[in-house]
Amino acid sequence: MNKKPSFVDANFPHSLNFGGTFQCIATKKEENNKEKEKYKVKKFSFLNTKNKREEQLVIQIPNDLENQELEPPQVIWYYGSEESKQIYRNFKFNNHQNPKKPSIPIDVCLCSFGTNDFMLCILIDFTKIEIYSENGKTYSVSLPCKVYKIWGVNYEFLILERNPFSIVQNSETITPMFFTLTHPLEEIRPMPLIHVAITNNKIINNNTLIKDNEDDLLMNETIEHSELLNNDNDSIVFIYKDLFLVIYNKETKQLSMFIMEKNSDRKMEYEIPEESPLQYIDVDCYLHRVSFYNNEDYSKFLQTESKNDLRISILPLNGLNNQFILFILKSDKTLIAFKIVKNETSEIPGYVLVPLFTKSNVLSIAEFNYLSANEKLFNNLSNNCLHFLLIKEQLYDLLLLVLNGEFIMWEQQLPSNKFLSIEQVVENKFTLKSIDNINYRYMLDIVPNSKLVADCFSVLYAVFPQAIYSSIFFDFQQQFLILQQPHNEWKLFCSLISYLIFGSSKNSNIIDFNSMDSWELMEYLENNQGLNSASIDFTKIRTNRNNFISLLPLFVFSLHLLYETYKLSLYETKLLYDLGSFIFELAHSIQWTSYLDYYQCDFNFNLKVNQNVLIPNDLTKTITNFNQNLRHMNELYCTGLLVPNIHQWIEESLSVSPISPFPIILNCCATELTRKICRFFDLLTSKSLPLEDLYNPNSQIPSNEMIIDGSLIDIHPTSDSFSELPPHERVALAILQEGYESLSDFEFLPFGIYLPLREALLSCRNTNQPVTRTLQYCKLIEREDLSMNYQLTDIPEDHPSSDKHIVNEILKQANMIAGNKSDESEEGLQEEEFDIGHMIWSEDRRLNQVRKMLDPSIPILIQKQTLQLSDDDLDGFDPNEAPELQRRLLLNVYQQVLSLCVGKGMIDLSTKNHVHANNLSLDNEASGQLVTIPPISLTAKLKRNRAMVSIDMSKILYSKENEVSSNGTWTEFHNGVASGLSLSGKCQVTREWIMFHKPKRLGQRQSSESIGHAGFLLALGLQGHLKCLISTDIYGYLQQRHEATTIGILLGLSCSYIGTQDQYVTRTLSLYIPSLMVGTNDIEIPMEVSSVAVLGIGLLYMKSGNRFVTEILLGELARPPNDNSASTRESYSLAAGLGLGLVHLGKGSNNGNTADLKMDQRLLAYMLGGKRPEFDSFAILSKSKQKLPKGQLFDASSCTKIKESEKFVNVDVTGAGACLALTLKYLKTHDENIYNEIQIPNSKYLLDYVRPDMITLRVLGSSLIMWNDIKNTEDWIKSKIPTLFLTSNPEQFIENEDMTKTYASAVSGCCLAIGLRYAGSHDRNTFQLLMDIIKQLQKSRLKLYRNTPKKQQTSYLIEPTLYFKLDKITMENTITVCLLAVCCVMAGSGNVEIIRLVRQLRYKVVSSPNTLYGGYGQQMALSMALGLLFLGGGRCSLSTSDQSIASLLCALYPIFPQTTTDNKYHCQAFRHLFALAVENRLIETIDIDTKETCFVPIKIETLDGQIIQKLSPCLIPEFHLIKEIKIEQNERYYPLTLSEFPLKTQIIFVKKKSGYLTYKEDPKGVRSSLQCSFVSKMGNTESTIDLFKKMTNDSNIGAYMKFKIFNNSQYLPSLNQQILNKEIQRNDKVFHSHESYLFYNSLINALLIDCPDSLYLFEKLMKGLQTITNNNMDIGDSIAKVIYISSFKQLFTYYNNRNLITNSKSIIPRHTIESMKNYLSKYFESFEMNWKEMLSNGNSSLFNKKDFGSYCCFYSLPYLHLLRACLLKGTDELKIACSNLPNNHFYQLINSKFLI
Repeated sequence: MNKKPSFVDANFPHSLNFGGTFQCIATKKEENNKEKEKYKVKKFSFLNTKNKREEQLVIQIPNDLENQELEPPQVIWYYGSEESKQIYRNFKFNNHQNPKKPSIPIDVCLCSFGTNDFMLCILIDFTKIEIYSENGKTYSVSLPCKVYKIWGVNYEFLILERNPFSIVQNSETITPMFFTLTHPLEEIRPMPLIHVAITNNKIINNNTLIKDNEDDLLMNETIEHSELLNNDNDSIVFIYKDLFLVIYNKETKQLSMFIMEKNSDRKMEYEIPEESPLQYIDVDCYLHRVSFYNNEDYSKFLQTESKNDLRISILPLNGLNNQFILFILKSDKTLIAFKIVKNETSEIPGYVLVPLFTKSNVLSIAEFNYLSANEKLFNNLSNNCLHFLLIKEQLYDLLLLVLNGEFIMWEQQLPSNKFLSIEQVVENKFTLKSIDNINYRYMLDIVPNSKLVADCFSVLYAVFPQAIYSSIFFDFQQQFLILQQPHNEWKLFCSLISYLIFGSSKNSNIIDFNSMDSWELMEYLENNQGLNSASIDFTKIRTNRNNFISLLPLFVFSLHLLYETYKLSLYETKLLYDLGSFIFELAHSIQWTSYLDYYQCDFNFNLKVNQNVLIPNDLTKTITNFNQNLRHMNELYCTGLLVPNIHQWIEESLSVSPISPFPIILNCCATELTRKICRFFDLLTSKSLPLEDLYNPNSQIPSNEMIIDGSLIDIHPTSDSFSELPPHERVALAILQEGYESLSDFEFLPFGIYLPLREALLSCRNTNQPVTRTLQYCKLIEREDLSMNYQLTDIPEDHPSSDKHIVNEILKQANMIAGNKSDESEEGLQEEEFDIGHMIWSEDRRLNQVRKMLDPSIPILIQKQTLQLSDDDLDGFDPNEAPELQRRLLLNVYQQVLSLCVGKGMIDLSTKNHVHANNLSLDNEASGQLVTIPPISLTAKLKRNRAMVSIDMSKILYSKENEVSSNGTWTEFHNGVASGLSLSGKCQVTREWIMFHKPKRLGQRQSSESIGHAGFLLALGLQGHLKCLISTDIYGYLQQRHEATTIGILLGLSCSYIGTQDQYVTRTLSLYIPSLMVGTNDIEIPMEVSSVAVLGIGLLYMKSGNRFVTEILLGELARPPNDNSASTRESYSLAAGLGLGLVHLGKGSNNGNTADLKMDQRLLAYMLGGKRPEFDSFAILSKSKQKLPKGQLFDASSCTKIKESEKFVNVDVTGAGACLALTLKYLKTHDENIYNEIQIPNSKYLLDYVRPDMITLRVLGSSLIMWNDIKNTEDWIKSKIPTLFLTSNPEQFIENEDMTKTYASAVSGCCLAIGLRYAGSHDRNTFQLLMDIIKQLQKSRLKLYRNTPKKQQTSYLIEPTLYFKLDKITMENTITVCLLAVCCVMAGSGNVEIIRLVRQLRYKVVSSPNTLYGGYGQQMALSMALGLLFLGGGRCSLSTSDQSIASLLCALYPIFPQTTTDNKYHCQAFRHLFALAVENRLIETIDIDTKETCFVPIKIETLDGQIIQKLSPCLIPEFHLIKEIKIEQNERYYPLTLSEFPLKTQIIFVKKKSGYLTYKEDPKGVRSSLQCSFVSKMGNTESTIDLFKKMTNDSNIGAYMKFKIFNNSQYLPSLNQQILNKEIQRNDKVFHSHESYLFYNSLINALLIDCPDSLYLFEKLMKGLQTITNNNMDIGDSIAKVIYISSFKQLFTYYNNRNLITNSKSIIPRHTIESMKNYLSKYFESFEMNWKEMLSNGNSSLFNKKDFGSYCCFYSLPYLHLLRACLLKGTDELKIACSNLPNNHFYQLINSKFLI
């Protein structure tokens, strides 16, 4: 740039003879005039880079919008090429309100807005933009001003251009002309211009807005006028990606270029002064003007009369974004070319325009999509820009393909004055538009078909100047067009190069084909399929021979690097001979002797020189000048003294000794493999720090990050940089960065290169903390489980799908599950999820038995012993005529059936995770998607004389006192809840799905279907599914006035909206709270409904402390009685107390704005008794009665049945609710004052005034307040017992019945507190403590805890244990509470001891004729105990959070109903609130390969240091208690560590090692051992193969064993099972001659190290041995010997230094490698060497017989000319050069010195 550039007229050279390198693939005449008169059409063609296909957008607008026969305005999205396009999407814009004025699409473009989906953006009527995403999402962006053009900038954001025709000239404010839109949901922001100028060598920033004068709503702040550019007439004419923007001003006729810069966190190149108005405007993008180079004025070249005929192209000159070329084709057919250069040295930052050339008579210009065109046109040989030029000459038109704006790569002569322009250029296809409106679609194909030729051009492009490269490529294309012989491309290339070096006369062998007859011609063509050089027209060669000859050493060296690259691939060995022989001749011409010896050694000294011509001495034979793409060159390489040998370099690098870098060619796809392999081994063997990473072209990135798949990823969190990682992790990351995804990508490598890389990946596989958890990395190291577990932790908590559904989605994204099997897999997963409990308890059938015990739909089987009947009594047994005893026993059975539903809901909780609510329809096909409520079976079966007799228990005539227990209303309700609870909270439930379950006869009082649906609604609410209901749906349910439905919907809504304070739900609940119903005293509302409402409002306002709700619930707690609530006052008061406690849950003394209500004092009064508080509702109501109207005797709200004191509190009603309210308010707060008030008194006198159930509640409440003090010991229980019982004379209380009840109630309260404290912990000490108490209670006694006197503490006398004797009712109540407590502790554990205990208690209740009312409440408690024990079928357990404890208090309230309709003390609907305390704590391990649940031992470490060993699937502790979960290193599974909690899916992916069976198939590991003693005892061949197939996930193992070990084949001797067993028992570890035994040993080793691909590696080793020892090979195949020998040498070197490189298990056993090494050494030592003949210039056929090339390679002999020189110099030099030779061969070599 030192010389001032100027424009010159470009004279492109051209040729007159052209061929068919491009062909017309379609012609299409444009629409006729009639069609044009109908529609206006605008087309946009582009290449969809995501789908890699050609696409087109077409806007079609009818000329007559009022013509209804024409199609409305539409945008059509086509895909496919022009000749075979299909409609992808079609968007029509109809205006149904006014068909004569439809919406008109103005402009269209594509934009992704930074996502992975393309979005179609359509500008409609200048006023809005409609955006359509490929995934179905639509957006509509309203525009506050008229926009007439939209531009998609690099698919990232939109630029909107204002309408220039609506400008108001008189305005004092500045409004923008251009805007940006970064996302459809973001705001539209203006695009400002930062204008930079230089005045007195100082930079001045004039920060303005490209604007017009129209008032705009987008600009909220006005900016005063300053020095502004006159941009009122500006419009965008071209945008290049997100970098450049060209604007045309119609007033000045001037083009201007700007740079776009995003407003990001990075520092901008242009600083905006603080006083600039732009500091106050929120913008997404800034514009900077591009100036001319050296501040010259070239603006006259950018002037044009109109923008309509402008054609502008900007093409990159490299991948660094610092050089571009700008083409501007004006309307006068003049082409202007500028070079855009990033000016980094000048005072003005940014880019400058440098003039290049002008060219007249250019008809058209078109740019290629250079990435795709590079692939289609040059097979990735070029990475620079390409464009077409259509030039008009005198006699014809010329179509040129130009590289980087200067170098012609291809040209084609066209008829003159026929074509107008080039259009629709996509990939290698383009359209030529003719003057007669015919579009000719052409496809250009100039890629060499020969891979060898294409790779040679790739090398030329990388190392040669572009002028020489383009001329050689051009000459090759021209000669190829003349010959038209596609199969002779390589020989054409060789002939062309030979001509450029030697001239045509050196290879002129003219053949007279006319003198040959047909047979002679056929024979000649068969034997000489090469080129006839005389047929090549060398007169049209454009390349300068002298320039090429000066670069000949560089050309030879570069082709040799390509040759070395081919030696790295076993698939390219067939190309080595052609390339090697050609390089051999070229090396001979420049007298590079080392190259001659090198290639002779590779091809066993069979190469001959066809052109015995040497380059003159005056021309250089040294590489003097080379570009930056050629790296790591030294003097020996430049002079040709040292030949780069990639195999030798790898061998030396494996020796872990310092070596010089291997030369590579950057930016060359043909030799890219060499660079990658060099990088891998450099990273693997380098020990120096800091690591240089010489072969990484992207080494500028930060050391702690790497670019993988185009994005930066963080590397190992414990490492500071990439260089500090272990070598194997560095290699793995480099492999991934270089684009390899799996081991199959390395199958082409020789085994000596493959094995070290494979073992490096094996080392990475054995870690539980990978360097990165991306799916690509984990798939590479074969640990997909690490990536899957990492992805599952990032799933949002509100994901609507189930755990297994999430897993399936992730596996599908990872291409690990076939998409067409998704339905089957989902069904299988659903069944598996339901049966997961059978894996947890796989040793027995306890889950099935408990399910049957709790299933009310199965007829119950009654034994004759239960009914106390003899065999004679069974004959003719009629229950209605049976004695009262049998009818009482049948009542007990009946009540047992009715009480099962609550427990059934617990065991079936969340067992159904897949409900396809979107597939529902009104036909019978939808029935499979419904949740059916199974009917309760009231039939009992009695076995009589081998026959079953059915007894309908519902028709038995019970006594009048027991008739109340036969009502099944609440049982149907519980049954509906149980069915609904089987749905998981993650199911996709919609309101339509719920309405589909709504019964047709909803509202009928006694309809079991309606009652069941009411329970179903409650269950949906408990799972959070009622949020989808709208207000009309809720009204539809409530207006039926069905009591059960009202209870279900109210309580369900409260649970769904728990803690949200939703106002609509609040108003709904208020309709059923008496104190909130104004003027509705005449409406009777069942107290059960009101109880649900007051508790529901507590759930709704949980932890809110709302004053209004608090005041209401305080009033309801002590509400006076009325006739409607006379029988359920206690239940209502309890519900109010629970609701009040929920509102202030855990808040303690922090009363907030409720302090003036004196809530604590009032609650204590309600609990302890005494005078009514000041604000008591009873007192307020009493005052209101004194003002009754004359003649009215009583108020409607008063009670005519109960007379209650107006001054004193009725503790029997309010005590329980007040106690639980204080308990919940001060839960876990450790408030000493409230604790002292709540705990029970210590004197006998005061205890007489406290009911036993209140003692239980007060002990429970005081314990929960002091949460952390609860201990699972007898001492703690003793501390909670009144000191009255701990005195030295407790005998006085033993026989006292009242004191016995008091003591038992206190103990039961302690047990329940312990159960809640250790809920879900499965603590064995707690379990044992509670079970001991239960065993005492079974004997109707209870141990007396008392203090031991100090005198007895020192004596040896043991004081006898005293027991309280309990009556039947006290014993049953106490044992029920203790049983529920121990079940809370063991929730979800399925403990067998508790199952046996419950069975005993059930039988005791059923078989007792004295059970009151059939024992409904006690049997309900027993069913709940079983349900808690198998909570969620083994998936769930209980939480100890505040909400969970409160929910459990509601559900496990220790007073159970006596009959099925009993709600006096506790509403039965509250029993189901346990669902709010449940959490899924199941850890399920899934094999990543088989996708099946498996048994895996896991280790759980808690925060307090406790270590828990379990076998998954299992339940784990609460997540906030877990520190980490580990799968430690074991023989069956790879290690894994999880430390991020909570887990989102409770699923852990694991990977099983090969060689072992699963714990399910082999629990003790006996069959998984691969010891020879076990294998020798196996059965037949098929069973052996089946066993080994189970031990690995490789599907090819079976075939390998069948055909390599147990099969008779022509390659291997036959080997049956007995022979194999004998060979195994010998355990011979030498290189045995029996190949089948070797293959078997390799199989055992492959399975032991979990590397099945080592079998194929071993097979390659065996093939390599066969190839090396085969002396009957062609010359072209001799190179394969050299490659195999080099691979073995690399293998030997690697195993000698393996301990310094990796610590993984060896893929191939060391003894096998040693055996192979000895085998090869003996083979080559057996050679009889005649050194005289070999070192002289004698007959080369002797070398071939002796295989001298392989011999030299194995012993690493130097080049022959150096060997001769060393031999003549002396013994010392020769000893160093031939250090690997055997002694006898070395002495023969020394003796040959005297013979030469």
